[in-house]
Amino acid sequence: MARLMAVVITGMGKLILCRKARKPADISAVLEEASCSSKSKEEGRFQSPCLDDADLVERLEGTILETPWNIDWGDIAELKDAKRVLHEAIIAPLRVGVGVGIPYRDILLFGPPGTGKSLLAKALANESSTTFFYINLSSFASVSEEESARMVTLLFEMARFYAPSTIFIDDIDSLCPNSESGLDIEVKRRVTSELRIQMNRFVSGGDGDELDKRVMVLATTINPWDVDQELRLRFGKRIYTPLPNREENNIKPITN
Repeated sequence: MARLMAVVITGMGKLILCRKARKPADISAVLEEASCSSKSKEEGRFQSPCLDDADLVERLEGTILETPWNIDWGDIAELKDAKRVLHEAIIAPLRVGVGVGIPYRDILLFGPPGTGKSLLAKALANESSTTFFYINLSSFASVSEEESARMVTLLFEMARFYAPSTIFIDDIDSLCPNSESGLDIEVKRRVTSELRIQMNRFVSGGDGDELDKRVMVLATTINPWDVDQELRLRFGKRIYTPLPNREENNIKPITN
């Protein structure tokens, strides 16, 4: 059976190429799906114009935080600089309006384990009203090479659809390492390459200052040098989260 390449022009002006083999009779289904996608904004749920993306969209929907963690800034010791930057970059513009805060759209938190990097992200999800995507290595488990890149593209399309959004990538070095290790090397390359492209396109786009289109990328790692070098440079702000000050917080060492 010949492979059918279907190009669909959606109601949103997007060109979608469905690369999997289809029977000629399936063209009507593709066109119907494209028609549905133009109405998805009204229905309040993201729909991809390509039928092949249904499983990936469902998987990504599972990464959206429905119930925020019961954590706020006061539950996290110190880390004043990190709290200030996150507040000015995300929370202040949402509460006061566009033009308030600092122009960071991509922030990398790094430091020793147990210093509160993930807690900062959880507090942010609780304090802000953004759509919060929680991404880690397991999000890409059992995903093929082709699907991995497409999944990153859909992630940012969904973040745009549900904007203002925050994409939180926990332990980004395990997903996009600066060496040929961890994930299957081809999956790693495709995810990393697509992530670079999408961060430039969606995070640094000319319309990024519009509040209803803001997409923020927040990532954590223990050692920033373990993250793919080109991707690491995409983060406009890198914040070190040090160990707590023992004397200032009256922390006593544990002795046996």
